[in-house]
Amino acid sequence: MSFRDELYASYTLHAGHASSEVSGNFDRVRAHYLRGWLPSDLDTPVLDLGCGNGMLLGFLGRAGLRSLVGVDRSPAQVERSRRAAPGAEIVLGDGRELLRGRAGHFGAIFCMDVLEHLTRDELLESLHLIAAALRPGGALIAQVPNADSPFCGAIRYGDLTHELAFTADALDHLLAVAGLERSEFRECGPVAKNAKGIVRVGLWKFLRGALRAWNAIETGSAGRGVYTRVMLARAERGGAPRG
Repeated sequence: MSFRDELYASYTLHAGHASSEVSGNFDRVRAHYLRGWLPSDLDTPVLDLGCGNGMLLGFLGRAGLRSLVGVDRSPAQVERSRRAAPGAEIVLGDGRELLRGRAGHFGAIFCMDVLEHLTRDELLESLHLIAAALRPGGALIAQVPNADSPFCGAIRYGDLTHELAFTADALDHLLAVAGLERSEFRECGPVAKNAKGIVRVGLWKFLRGALRAWNAIETGSAGRGVYTRVMLARAERGGAPRG
């Protein structure tokens, strides 16, 4: 058994992958992070690639999306997903095989905390398969470790099955090579859900300004301005008419 397979055999989500804010208020926080990114057609097929415990699928269902598919290679995670999202189609198996069998099918594919587990060759192959499985104008939405964060190492090395971390520029390039375009990037920072959250948001804005200044002083450019430990990315398959 390989190193990766042996760790996956007893794999559980590390606490460092998500803040207590996300764990305790998942729907509210995800709605904030994903604002404007969910499909407007509630019947469009949506895939959660590496669906894990099914919390995202449950959120998407509660947001009104009606054609949900999840895939995971872990039998335990598949059972959790089926409980969390009873209306979704949950598949036990290799996500790449599912993508090969559903070319041009999905209006959106979510890939949350998955891409960093792949080797470079696996990553490019998977992104090509994702692009092929999307409808024209369909979107990949991914969450990955952000190499521009000063604390990226806590995520990159907090799980020994991680292979990579990404800057927005590097991921932008990779998505373009795979045939995905119009990339957008977002932070996964504090959400103002209460008085404490409002204070955290204010402090984060101050710290982000300091980080932008540091970057500009050192390099002459403020960069993308995305500094949280993990970041969200969205990119579309080309071919849809532009509005």
